[in-house]
Amino acid sequence: LNATFRSRLAVLVRRSRALIRNPETLEPLMYLMGCVYNFFTEHKSLRLPGIIGGHKWIARTPAIAAGLTDHIWSVKELLLFQIPPPRW
Repeated sequence: LNATFRSRLAVLVRRSRALIRNPETLEPLMYLMGCVYNFFTEHKSLRLPGIIGGHKWIARTPAIAAGLTDHIWSVKELLLFQIPPPRW
């Protein structure tokens, strides 16, 4: 997972540490990268043999494998997703 973050976040790839010194800049990027990794990115090691519809494999993300969702998300779904407020 560390290599995934480093390869996808340019801030961690560059030698300059100007943006990393400020945690307020890095933290939102880490959360976004975690969402992309878990909800958008298909993983070959998680795929299942497909029997339905003639597909050879059924693509899955870590979120699907964990039972958090039933489909691969789109960017639109992520941006429109609303988190309910906490109960008092």
